[in-house]
Amino acid sequence: MIKKVANNETNQEPMNLEPTEKIIEKLDYYRSLIPKLHEFSDKEIAELKKDVGTFFNIKPVVFSKQVPEYLVRISSNTNILGKDLNFITDIDHLLSPPSHLSKFNRCNLPGEEVIHCATDETTAYWETKPKKGDVISISLFKAKENATLNCAVIDPKMKAPKKISNRLEEVYYIINDFFVEVFTMPVERDNPKKYFFSSTISSEQLFYPIDSEHNIEAMVYPSVQRKMNGHNFALKNDIILKKYDLVEVTTRFIIEEYDNIDPTTSDRPIDDLIASISIKEFDFDKRKLIYPKDFYDRFDFFRKLQLSGGKQVRFEKPMGQKEFNEYLKTQSILKKTDKTKGVIKKYGRNDKVTVMYHNNGPVKKDIKYKYVEKDIKENKCMIIKD
Repeated sequence: MIKKVANNETNQEPMNLEPTEKIIEKLDYYRSLIPKLHEFSDKEIAELKKDVGTFFNIKPVVFSKQVPEYLVRISSNTNILGKDLNFITDIDHLLSPPSHLSKFNRCNLPGEEVIHCATDETTAYWETKPKKGDVISISLFKAKENATLNCAVIDPKMKAPKKISNRLEEVYYIINDFFVEVFTMPVERDNPKKYFFSSTISSEQLFYPIDSEHNIEAMVYPSVQRKMNGHNFALKNDIILKKYDLVEVTTRFIIEEYDNIDPTTSDRPIDDLIASISIKEFDFDKRKLIYPKDFYDRFDFFRKLQLSGGKQVRFEKPMGQKEFNEYLKTQSILKKTDKTKGVIKKYGRNDKVTVMYHNNGPVKKDIKYKYVEKDIKENKCMIIKD
C-alpha cells in the first residue's frame, strides 16, 4: 500500500497525488484496524502512529479563528480525590490530567496534556456523564478580550459537491470523510485505544514541532454523546489560561442519573442537588481556589443531603438563608461539643426544637421533639435549633 497521500519528499515540490483508488485502499485498511486496536501492543501502536503521521501529508483542515465566549469543563472530584473526596483546591485539578496520568482521549495521545471543554453546560454533562453519588466541579472560562485561536474544525455537514473540479478537491473530501468518521465515532470507556486515529490526527496538529503563527491551537469537533447537537473544544493545557479567564467554579452533588433522556434536547442526563456552591476568587500565583470559611460546613451539609436517599422536591419558596445560617451555626457548636465533651445533647419528648427536612424540604419551628423523633431517627430531617 502507498505510504503517503502525496508522493512528495518535501512540501516545496509540485504536488504528486497518489491514485485515488490507492488512497481509498489505505483509508479502508485503517478502518479495518479500528475493531482490533484494543489488541495492539505499545510497539504496534507506535509503528501505526508513525505510519499515520507519514500518510496524511495533506490534511483537510477547515480553519477558524473564531473563539466561543465561554467554555465549560466538568472535573470529577470523586475520581481526582478518591477516598479523600472533598472540594477541589488546586486550579491544575480543573485542567487536563498531568502527562503521567494522561491516556487516549478524543484529541490526545497518552502523555499529552490536552484539556477537553464544551461550549455549554448541557454538552459538558453529556460528555462526562457523572454518576449518582459523584461530586463534580464545573469550571467556567471566559475568553479574554480580543483573544483568537487557530482552530481545526471537524464538520460533519461538509460534504463533497456534485461537481468536483480537480483531483485535489476529490482527495480533500475523501480524507475529510475519514476524519469526520473517526472524530464522531462512539467509543466505549473500556476501549480507549479506539480513539487512536482522532487522537493521532489531533496530536500531529496540536503538537507540531515547528513554531509558527499558523499552528493549530485547538481542535473543534461535534459532541458524539449529544448526537452532533453540541460542540467541544480541545486545547493544549498551556494555552487555555492564556486565551481564557477562569471566572467561576461550582461544586455540585449528583443525586440521580438517567438513561432515557433525549440528547438532542437541552435536558441533562443527571439530576443534582438544587443547592450548589460557587466561588469566583482564585490565587493564580499559587494555583489555588479561594473558598469562604464556611465552605467546609456547607460541603459536609450538602454531602449528607446527597447521600440521604430522600427524594428531591422543588418548592416555590425554598429554604431561606436565615435558616441555613442557623444550621451552620448549630453544626459548628456540635462539632466543638463533640471534640471537648464527646456527647451531644439529648432531648425530652416535650422539648421544643426546630428541624429542617433534607433535600430542600420544609423547616418546622418550635415543634415538640416527640412529633419529629421518628423522622430524625430515619434521617429525614435534622435539628438546626432548639
